[in-house]
Amino acid sequence: MPTSNLKQKTTRGLIWSFIEKFSMYGIQFILGLFIARILEPSHYGLVGMLAIFMAFSAIFIDSGFARALIQKQDRTEADFSTVFYFNLIISLVLYGILFFSAPLIANFYGEPQLVLITRVLSLNFVIQAFNIVQLTKLAIEMDFKTRAIINTFSVLISGVLALVMAYNGCGVWSLIAQTLTKTGITILLLLFIKRWMPKLIFSVSSFRSLFRFGSKLLLASSLSSLMYNLYSFLIGKYFSAKQLGYYTKSLYFTNIIASTASEVLHNVTFPVMSSVQDEQERLTNIYRKL
Repeated sequence: MPTSNLKQKTTRGLIWSFIEKFSMYGIQFILGLFIARILEPSHYGLVGMLAIFMAFSAIFIDSGFARALIQKQDRTEADFSTVFYFNLIISLVLYGILFFSAPLIANFYGEPQLVLITRVLSLNFVIQAFNIVQLTKLAIEMDFKTRAIINTFSVLISGVLALVMAYNGCGVWSLIAQTLTKTGITILLLLFIKRWMPKLIFSVSSFRSLFRFGSKLLLASSLSSLMYNLYSFLIGKYFSAKQLGYYTKSLYFTNIIASTASEVLHNVTFPVMSSVQDEQERLTNIYRKL
């Protein structure tokens, strides 16, 4: 890719990525304030108790394959289809594990209602497995505008739905519906815009090639997620759902600004630098400018 074209794509990518993050977080912040005034802190705490299980499951479903696809230069339809089926199979396996483990999780926290909450909220993994490859294709194409539009729209609709449900007394199910709806809308919009469907292919050689790169990211992401969610896990165990609710909401709002810049830079620079990874001089120049 010519230098001028790459520079233009990078600039547009950064702009649209900032628009995406500020729009999403702005909508979530404003609607979140209204929702928080209606719901009880314990409702957030119940969802927070599952944070570590949800986070680890999401990491294992992806297993670093999304970034492995971005990093790979000679990717084929076999690569995309292989990752799609892997994501789907792992999501179904993990859903089954969480479905049957739900009573144990509820017993661990002493919250019987977590049985049904775990089983319903875990459906998000299966739904999410359908959009990982398509979002990855957008990143590879550096089409951050489409991604921004899709994510902003899905956050807005799901947030409004959660607010309406909270106002009508749905409690913790408002938050669960918000999560499931956001993922569902994202999939529908991706299908409408990208129109990508997997081939009936699962390549073992492709899987091995991608896993060599993705496995390293899987380990790093697992350790990072453990450290981030450990406090919620311990607070949920030794304190009440209400206290955990206060913690999870305060943590979310304090991390909004801090995480925006790093997410924007990572989302844009990784595909940009991956596209010139074989051109050492250009790669070095891009890195120096960051």
